[in-house]
Formats: sequence, C-alpha cells, structure tokens
Amino acid sequence: MSKVIEFETVGNEENIMRIGGMSFLPESMEWPVNPNGEKMVLILNIPTNFLNDKLAYNYPKDMMISVFTT
Repeated sequence: MSKVIEFETVGNEENIMRIGGMSFLPESMEWPVNPNGEKMVLILNIPTNFLNDKLAYNYPKDMMISVFTT
C-alpha cells in the first residue's frame, strides 16, 4: 500500500504543517544558532493542533513547533 504526499504553495501565515519556508518565531526572538554561533536551518513547522488531534498531546492551541538543525 502506498500513500500520496502532495506539496503545494501556501501563504506564510497559514497554521499548517510545512517543510522549510518561513519560521513562526516571534519577532522578539532571535534566530537560533548552533554552539559555533552559526545560524541554524529551519527544517519544519508542526502545528500544535495537529499533534493534539492526532497524537492526543496537550500543547497550547493554535501554536507552532519549529524544528531547526545545523
């Protein structure tokens, strides 16, 4: 069995799971850096609503978790 994954262009303000793109960090927060002081790369944004609905977590509603790497 296989599943289709569709990629599409979305607006920067949409609260949906996304790979790359803009971060939802607050303007007051500096971009994350690694221990060498180099800016990290945004890998994906995961909406807390998705995690709460699909995995029964209890994160604050309508927020995003941003995952970064070096």
